[in-house]
Amino acid sequence: MVSPLYPDFRNLATDWETMPVRTFLRIEKEEVGQRWADTQLLSLTKRGVIARDIDSGVGKYPASFEGYQYVEPGDLVFCLFDVEETPRTIGLVKNRGMITSAYTRARLDLSKIDPRYAEYLFVSLDDEKRFRPFYNGLRNTIQKETFRSTRLSIPLLEEQRQIAGFLDRETAKIDALIAKQEQLITTLDERRNRLLRILVTRGKRKDVELKSASSAWLVGELIPSHWMELPISRLLDLRSGTGITSESIDDDGEYPVFGGGGVRGFTDTFTNEGDFVLIGRQGGAGLITRVSGRFFASEHAIVCYPLVTLDLDWSAAVLEVMDLGQYSQSSAQPGISVDRIRRVRLPAPPLAEQREIGQIIREEGASMRFLSSKAAKSIELLSERRQALISSAVTGKMEVSV
Repeated sequence: MVSPLYPDFRNLATDWETMPVRTFLRIEKEEVGQRWADTQLLSLTKRGVIARDIDSGVGKYPASFEGYQYVEPGDLVFCLFDVEETPRTIGLVKNRGMITSAYTRARLDLSKIDPRYAEYLFVSLDDEKRFRPFYNGLRNTIQKETFRSTRLSIPLLEEQRQIAGFLDRETAKIDALIAKQEQLITTLDERRNRLLRILVTRGKRKDVELKSASSAWLVGELIPSHWMELPISRLLDLRSGTGITSESIDDDGEYPVFGGGGVRGFTDTFTNEGDFVLIGRQGGAGLITRVSGRFFASEHAIVCYPLVTLDLDWSAAVLEVMDLGQYSQSSAQPGISVDRIRRVRLPAPPLAEQREIGQIIREEGASMRFLSSKAAKSIELLSERRQALISSAVTGKMEVSV
C-alpha cells in the first residue's frame, strides 16, 4: 500500500513496508509538576529541540513551569498546530529536559525505527507541508488520532540507519556551506553599520577639527566642530501614516503598503508620491526604510517630510544610527511617539557634506547589497538542495552510499 502523504513514495523502495505511524510511535505525556526547578528548559526551533537559558531574560516565560512535560533523549517533539506560524513542527530530543505541553511528545519503538531516520522523515514531511490537508479548525490542528493513523512507507531498521548516516554526512556538508554564507551576510551587515556610524558622526573628511558631541546618544564621542547639532524637528516634519484595515491590504495591488516593519502588502490607493524616509512606529519600532515612488504609509509608520533641502540617503543613515527604537514606549502595543523623538538631537553637516556622505552610502551600499543578495540566494539554493536530498533519501527515490 502506498502512503497517502507520498503517492510516489516507493519509486525505488520496493521492499519497504507501509504502516500507520502508531506502529512505531506512541504519544506520552509526563508533567514535571513541582519538580521543574532543576530541569533544563527546551524549545522547538528551526534548529530542532534546543536548550534555553531561563536566566538569560530572552523570550517570554510563564510564572510557573508546572504544566510543562518531561522529554527524554530519542523522543520526537511535534507541534501539531499553526502550521503556517511555527518555525518547525518536528524535532529530535538530544538532552533530557522539559518543554511546553502545547507540543506533543512521542516515544519511538527502537526495534522498528531509528530516531535519526524518523527525524529526517518527519522534517521532510514538514518542509514539504505534506500534513497540510489534515489540518482543521481555527488553529490548524491535526487530531492526534489522525496523525497516528497516517500510513508511511518505512525501510528495514538497518537501511534506516544507513540512510540516516548518509544524511548526517551530506547535510553536514551543506550546513557548513550555508553557515559560511550566513557569516558573510553578518560580516557585511557589521561592515555597513560601522561605515554608517563613521560617516554620520565624523563625515568623509579626515583633516577636520573635532568637538565633543552634546546629543544624548553621542555622549563621549567627537564630531566635526563645524557641524551643527539640531533636534530632528528642525530638519524633518514627522507625521504618522494613515490608518488602513487589513481587509484593504492584499498580496497583489498597485501600491505597496508600508508598516513599521516594511512592506505589509499592497493596495489600490496611495498616500505619498516621491522620495521619503520612513521610521517604524509600531511593529518594527525604529526601523528605517528608504522609499521612492507611490506608496501607502500606514499608521504604523512615521513619514519624514524634509523642512529644508537634505540628502535623503544621509538623513536615512543618521536616523538609522540613532537607533530610534530605544525611544519606544512600553504599553499594550509598544511604539514610538512622534512628539518624543522629534526633540532628539542629531549632528547635521552642511548640505555639500551631506551629499558627499550620501554618495558614499549609495555606492558602498549597492556593493554590499549585491554581495548580501548573492549570499542569500546561495543559502536559498543550498537549503532547497538539502530539502530535496532528505526527501529523496527517506522516500527511497535514491540509493544511498554507506
